[in-house]
Amino acid sequence: MENIKNNKILELLYQLLVMKLEKEREEKSDEQNE
Repeated sequence: MENIKNNKILELLYQLLVMKLEKEREEKSDEQNE
């Protein structure tokens, strides 16, 4: 059971990381467009 909880936390952290990377990539492409 503890393992499932740890997986959930890892999943959330992974989602946050992906969102952060996508946001940074969008900002970079915005800079190139100007």
